[in-house]
Amino acid sequence: MRRGTRAYIHAELLNYQRSRNEIGRICRKLDDIALFPAFSDDYTSEERMYLEDRLRWLRRVTEAIAAADQDMSSEERAVLRLKFWSPKPRPTDIAIAKRLNISTSTLYRRIGQIYRHVAQKLGMVL
Repeated sequence: MRRGTRAYIHAELLNYQRSRNEIGRICRKLDDIALFPAFSDDYTSEERMYLEDRLRWLRRVTEAIAAADQDMSSEERAVLRLKFWSPKPRPTDIAIAKRLNISTSTLYRRIGQIYRHVAQKLGMVL
């Protein structure tokens, strides 16, 4: 997997919860625009199209991550939650490996497998 692809997936995994929250905000904003057309004059059609495109992209990414999560083994799922979704400050790789009773090289292999699961669900070329 290319370094850029890996970095992109890493960032999306870290921002997964933020992306889900943004989906809610965009949906509410689009609903407001549809319900109150008098206030929709504040938004140009270009801005609305941007919101709709952003919403489609966020849904695609979050659905791919959720689908990949379902396909993962329990150990990969544990790594995903500890490495990417733990509250800040997140544990170090060494602390995660120790907690899961695996070596750091096994941890890195699991992280690579997580990246591959997500890339596959996004339809990215590996």
